[in-house]
Parts: sequence; structure tokens; C-alpha cells
Amino acid sequence: MKHITRIERKHSGYGWLVRYRGQAKWFSDSRFGSALRAQQAARFYLAEIKKKNRPPQPKSGVPGVVKAVVKSGEKSWDCYVVQIKSAGIYKRFYPHRYRSDSKALQEAIEFRRRMEAQMQENPELMKKKKVATL
Repeated sequence: MKHITRIERKHSGYGWLVRYRGQAKWFSDSRFGSALRAQQAARFYLAEIKKKNRPPQPKSGVPGVVKAVVKSGEKSWDCYVVQIKSAGIYKRFYPHRYRSDSKALQEAIEFRRRMEAQMQENPELMKKKKVATL
């Protein structure tokens, strides 16, 4: 189970440890009466903190297209980043190259959709291979 680990040590006890986004909580077998009940409590706790701590949605409105700031020395530039990890695709779209923020965003969204269509047509692209970088 992701984020839940079974720990069995004589000196620290037996139980389940839930770790999620920097938070950790211990569910002891002895406190809950059995390993099964402790596991159920750990799963319930994990579900609750996942509901409360949902990952932020991209401001672009499209998954895989995010606004970022690229820094080099003392200079920094805003850009939109398209990333498709399964295909090894990572490409930046800078507003100053497109003369406006909205045009850079639109180009990033169109690029993302083109790449998704290509991957649907040709599943071989899903292998970790760099397709486009900047």
C-alpha cells in the first residue's frame, strides 16, 4: 500500500506507519487491538488526509501544463511547462517569445494535445524517450 508501511520491531512495537506529504502518524497494534484494526484505522486516516490535502490543480486548466519561473543567476523568466513523464516530454513556452502570456499558454496547450494524440496513435512513444526539449 502506498504511504502505509508495516513496522515490526521489538523495541519500538508493532504497527502501521502512515506517511503522506510530510505528515506521519503511527497506528499501534496494541492500541487498536489487532494488526487488522490498526491497518483499517491507518487506511481511514490516510483517506481523510488525502481529502484535506488535495494536490493543487494547474492554473492553466489543463493537466500537464503548468506555469513556472525559470531562474538563471539573478535573472528569471515566466514560462509554461508541458510535461508528459511517461513519454519523457518536457518543453517550455516563454511568453516573451510569443508576445503575450495567453499566446504562450495556448501554444503549450496545443502542443500537449498534439503529443497526447500522437501517443494514442503510436503507443511506442510511451517509452521513456526524449521527444522534445528546450
